[in-house]
Amino acid sequence: MSSKSKWIIRRAQATDIPALIAMQKEGWAVDYTGYMPDGYGEMALETYGRPETIQQHIDQYAYYYVAEQENEIVGVVCGDDLNDSESEIWWIHVPIKHRGNGIGRHLVNYFIEQMPSDKTALYVTTFDGYTPTITFYERVGFSVYERMVNQYSGVAVNDVRLRLEPNAVK
Repeated sequence: MSSKSKWIIRRAQATDIPALIAMQKEGWAVDYTGYMPDGYGEMALETYGRPETIQQHIDQYAYYYVAEQENEIVGVVCGDDLNDSESEIWWIHVPIKHRGNGIGRHLVNYFIEQMPSDKTALYVTTFDGYTPTITFYERVGFSVYERMVNQYSGVAVNDVRLRLEPNAVK
């Protein structure tokens, strides 16, 4: 457990699932509108926003952390190892009402602190053109690594992959 300012960062657990679902809904309904193809948000919620899916991810991902303040989940970051030397952040979200307080930066730093010392690179993929997220990651040290079109359940999505330089990890 990590204490940062007014919140703690800890491993996600089953009791966090309702808050995690609410964060996904906020992301798909508010944050990503206009940055993804029509219907993608609904498909993503149906695929990833189910309690059993979130529980499976909590159980299986190497990294699944929440920031908690006064018994309220105020942020989440999760991801996994890609191979022996690389990891990837798959999802980060701070609810709109809690943004601007450093929670996202601390979640990324905590994620990095939990990575084994043999990891030399950390990646994150987001929607190409989604300036708020890209700018956030660039502020914490990531840089654009590649652009690509990915297929998610038959939906083509323009993505950008960012990479944290090896010397910045740890």
